[in-house]
Amino acid sequence: MAVTIAEQQNPGVNFSHSNSFSSPLCLTFDGITGGTEVKQLLVTNTDLTDTLTNLQVSISAPANSNYNFLTIRTKKEEADSWQTGLLNINENLTPGGQLSFWVEFTVANNTVVQNIKNLNFDITWTVL
Repeated sequence: MAVTIAEQQNPGVNFSHSNSFSSPLCLTFDGITGGTEVKQLLVTNTDLTDTLTNLQVSISAPANSNYNFLTIRTKKEEADSWQTGLLNINENLTPGGQLSFWVEFTVANNTVVQNIKNLNFDITWTVL
């Protein structure tokens, strides 16, 4: 059983095929002004028989990075409030099913120009 993650606008380019994902996202910020980028991501259940539930998504900077200027927030629906930390998705994801969520990346102003890449995406779930 596996899930994939991709950008909603480019669903054929998956991040990975296991619980820990290496992200092809590359975000560039002008450090003088700072800024925010928002991405809608798509999770697909690639298993042919199992329904998944209680998905938990965690996004973090690589362990050896110096991304202390970066704030990452998530939300399930576009109208929801942004939250930091673990995103809990309490929906059933049937075989072949998809769901999306939103991620906001913010860099404070008065930093150097930043190219952010190699973010860690971790997903856990329960099989029904």
